[in-house]
Order: sequence, then structure tokens, then C-alpha cells
Amino acid sequence: MTFRSIYLILICTGIAQFTLAEESARERPPLSIRLGFCPGDAFFPVIVGKDRIDFFSTHKLGRFSSEDENQDVERISEFTFGYSLPSARLQHAPVYYFGYLECKIKGLTEEQVRVIEKAVYYASRESTLRQREAGMDVMGTPRHTFQMLIVNKSFPFRIAHFYNRYNEDWREFDTEKYPQLRYSPFGVGCPSDYQPHLWLPEAIINDWKFSKHVPELSVTYPEPFSKEDWPKPIYPQSPDVRPISVKFDDIAIVCIPGNDLEKAYRERMNQPFYVGNSDGVYRYEMKLSKESIVVLKKELMISIKDIKDAIENPPDPP
Repeated sequence: MTFRSIYLILICTGIAQFTLAEESARERPPLSIRLGFCPGDAFFPVIVGKDRIDFFSTHKLGRFSSEDENQDVERISEFTFGYSLPSARLQHAPVYYFGYLECKIKGLTEEQVRVIEKAVYYASRESTLRQREAGMDVMGTPRHTFQMLIVNKSFPFRIAHFYNRYNEDWREFDTEKYPQLRYSPFGVGCPSDYQPHLWLPEAIINDWKFSKHVPELSVTYPEPFSKEDWPKPIYPQSPDVRPISVKFDDIAIVCIPGNDLEKAYRERMNQPFYVGNSDGVYRYEMKLSKESIVVLKKELMISIKDIKDAIENPPDPP
């Protein structure tokens, strides 16, 4: 076969593939994908609203007493967080929801609840101080001017960025972890295009560079079920409404002062954030050493032992 013949075959093949893709695009309308938590993701961004934060800051959670079972208090050992979805890129296209949108923390003890309260408090205070330093009037300012995420307790804060999925399986998710894939009305298992949480060049590069080094969030998925039990598919597709669940001992609650996601991603130096886990609450901050080496400083704000001691030995009322 001559070179000219091979060249013509390649040209015809390319034209045929382009024609098929064009016809497929006509059949399927453009979709605006809003991606929730997907199997393999390294983080779960939490919806932060005033009602949710008041739930922590007014101490409505941490009331566990074995002495008086009849006291009129709220006794909660688990809490469900909603997923903070990224903005839709195509404003006028049908919305295609994908992934899990709720995460439940199970088996919370009172001291663990207080850890979350403290992390929220420190981040809120830091945000208020920044506003005052900038000359802003903080009177009447909502207290939820910070971001919250759930990550693994072993999350490598120095090399890994917040809001990166670090998901190597984004092209083909596990149907055991996300059974809705089996019954997709589109006939495909998952979004065919890469969908980062933040559409920033540096975020995409970091995501691909370190995806092998950042493990997926340790979660328990809902039990798989048969096609007969699955709700009738809706167009546009709906997410799985059942929550995933995590154990507090396996995770960390990250609270980042400020509510600008892109700024939090790009300006890491000298920007503290707070991490609450089963050991206590820590303050982290990226600093540049005298040798021009980036170091991650870690400061213990309050230990789980101190929190437990304060619960068991409350101060006398004034």
C-alpha cells in the first residue's frame, strides 16, 4: 500500500469519526454538570450557612449527660453536612447532577462535638479580625465568613491543596460505590469530561500531579440495591440522595477563614487555617524560612484531653 493510500484512509477515518461525534452531539443536548462527592474524591466541601453555624456556636450539640436522662436538652451523636456544589459553567443548559450530596458523621461524643465547635470558633474569630484590620465594619456581619471541608486525618496539608479532588478514577467510577452508574438514563457511567471543583490552571495541574499521593476520603457508601429499587430516572439526572458516612476518628474538619475559594487556593502563604480531629484543634500556617524553604507550622490550640477535662470538671458559675 502506497503512502498516498494510507494518507487517504487516515483522512477518511478522521472525517467519519468527526461526523459520528457531531451526530452524537446533536442527539444529546449540552449539559451543565454539577458534581458532588464522587468515589475517589479526597475532600467533602461543606455548605456553611448561618443556621448550621449557629447550631454549633450556641452549643446545641454538645449535651451528653448520663446523670439525668430526663433533662430537656438535645442529645445528638451524629450530624449530616451538605455538599457545597461548585457553580454551573453553562448557565442555560440542563443541569446534570452527579455524586453524593450529603455526608453524615456518626458516633460523635461530646468532646468531639466540642472540637468542631472550637474549630468553627477559631476560624470565625480569625475572619472577623481580618475584617477589622482591613477597616471593615463588622457590626451585623454574618458569622459564617469561612469555609469548611472534611478530609482524611492523614491529609498531607503541605503538598496537597484544598478543593482538589485528587481522583484518579474520574473517567470510570466504581459501580459498587456509586450504584446509580448502572442505571444512568444517558447510557454512560459518569461525566465524560474532567470536572475539577475549581477551574484554575494551577488547580488542575496540582490535581493531576499529586492524585497518586493523596488517598481518597475514608467514607462508607450506602448499600447497593437492584434496579427495581432504584427511583425512576429523572431528566436531567438527579444525584444519589442517600448520605455517605464517616467516622470522626478517621477524618479532620478544616475551617478556612474567608469565603473566597480562589483566594484561599492561590494565596497559601501566611494564611492560617484550623483543623479539628480526634486529637484536638490545630492552627496551621505556611511560612517561608530564612533559607527560603516553605514550611508548614502547626500549633495546638486545644487538646481533646483539655476539652474532656473541661466537660468533666466545669467551672463554678460566677
